[in-house]
Amino acid sequence: PAVADVKEEYVSIKEIPTMIQKLKKEMKEAASQLEFERAAELRDKIQRLEEMELRMK
Repeated sequence: PAVADVKEEYVSIKEIPTMIQKLKKEMKEAASQLEFERAAELRDKIQRLEEMELRMK
């Protein structure tokens, strides 16, 4: 499944924890399938969401 680019999408603070959880699951699946580039992209998106969440609090 394609993950929406965080920069281009409006995200409410209530959705962030759910999105992070989903992305972490996808990242682990990608890593287990040796798709390390995909896992790294997901890691970066998770980091951006976590930063966004901190700024919104």
